[in-house]
Amino acid sequence: MRSKLANNKTPKTKAFTLVELLAVVALLCVLAGIVVPVLGSVQRSAARTKSKAQFAQYAFALELYKQEHGAYPVFLDTDQWVNLAEHNDAFQQALKPFYTFSEGEFKDGKLVDAFGNPNIYIVIAKDGHIPSDLLPVGVGSLRGSLVLFTQKLDGDAYEDVYSWQ
Repeated sequence: MRSKLANNKTPKTKAFTLVELLAVVALLCVLAGIVVPVLGSVQRSAARTKSKAQFAQYAFALELYKQEHGAYPVFLDTDQWVNLAEHNDAFQQALKPFYTFSEGEFKDGKLVDAFGNPNIYIVIAKDGHIPSDLLPVGVGSLRGSLVLFTQKLDGDAYEDVYSWQ
């Protein structure tokens, strides 16, 4: 007959070892390192697309304004690009009958692109041709009636967005 002590062995419990746990944590870190930059890239791409759509709507509203009034708004009657940050109120008033602004298009009372950049530029063509000296560096001349774009300044977290690309 067996003794009672022999039958009272403590059962072995199943558990993960420290090495197995560290391997799982390392694998999760590697996967996070792959996924996080991809998500950031997708968000930037979505913001760029949203900005281009916003610019297209502004351009369409400006064309409607021109059809109704025979010319673009007075503040756009220049041979230079126009920064909407400097003409924010006039731009909103001119487009009000043709475009409904959403709250997401504003930051601190100024119009912004999807990146939050308030420096939205408009260039109006006088003869259907926009010379390269009125466009960002590296962009050749364009054909069309108007273009909109934003540019990041040194140190900005914004991105360049062009209505023609």
